[in-house]
Amino acid sequence: MTSIRQLAQLAGVSPMTVSRALRGVPSVHPDIRARVEALAVAHHYRPNRLAEAIMTGKTRTIGLILSSLQGDFTSRILQGLVREANADGYQIMIAESFTDPTLIRTAVHTAIEQRVEGVVFYCNNILAIPSISILELWSHNISVVAIDAAPCELPIDLVGNDEMGIAQQALDYLYRLGHRHIAYVGLPYGSRLAAYRTVYQQRGLSTDLLVGSLAAFTGNPDDVQQLYKALIARSGPPTAMIGFEDRVVLHLLRAVRQQGLRVPRDCSLLGCGNLEVSAFADPPLTTIDQHPNELGRAAFRLLLNRMQEGNPSHDRQVKTVLIPSELITRASCAPPRIS
Repeated sequence: MTSIRQLAQLAGVSPMTVSRALRGVPSVHPDIRARVEALAVAHHYRPNRLAEAIMTGKTRTIGLILSSLQGDFTSRILQGLVREANADGYQIMIAESFTDPTLIRTAVHTAIEQRVEGVVFYCNNILAIPSISILELWSHNISVVAIDAAPCELPIDLVGNDEMGIAQQALDYLYRLGHRHIAYVGLPYGSRLAAYRTVYQQRGLSTDLLVGSLAAFTGNPDDVQQLYKALIARSGPPTAMIGFEDRVVLHLLRAVRQQGLRVPRDCSLLGCGNLEVSAFADPPLTTIDQHPNELGRAAFRLLLNRMQEGNPSHDRQVKTVLIPSELITRASCAPPRIS
């Protein structure tokens, strides 16, 4: 493989000039740049990232610290971020934290040691990013952007969905179909539950049907069945149910059928996330597409802007980018049955 020194000898210039020419530094004469670029193509030159980092102080690497690599939604966020980063010549260092603060700090220390230029956090709105980790990154001039993060003590840039928009889309659709006895099953905390509570109140719907429970996320059908039975006992059978995400709705679909009811004849179901499996459910799920690919792309673009500004600390104005969601109508929702 041709080295930068060999390329410099062929071009009749110094290795530093070759480096500057290939990086597009304006001070390099256009004729020299064209000659160097042509030789680089002809000799299949590939830059040595380590050597380039030593010379420029830039590794063109960013860190992605996420809760887990598992899941269709997470993989699509990752796909969007990686493709956008690669298009700009950046590589990604990935670390799983499993929502463990100790593992988050370990991942941050590794990112600092690897001299990343920026870090994206994706903690699934479950765990607030530890302030100490953000301060450590800032102290090394490393920019930070979070995707769908729980509230943090420090002001950090955020990319996420418009939670109020999601709640309004879901309830407006079911409301137009004629539903008034609508249950929401989600996490017992977070911005989405707060958004649904607000929109329920705006529509004059009973907030007693807001079920905040971790049971729907355990993957144990018996837990969801018990949750659904408790909901019926407290407020009667809802004519429609909204799930925090499609995975929850798939559990609810089974629970409804175990009660001898049919979807959507007896109960409409609406999810969120537009997971790949949702279109193949029976019936196919009506859901809200949060466009996770765009979440990943927007996170990198925001991080790149911050890295170019070179001011990662808390004394500049925080930026928030909200990605619009989209209602995908399928066969799991219908007007309520008239008794």
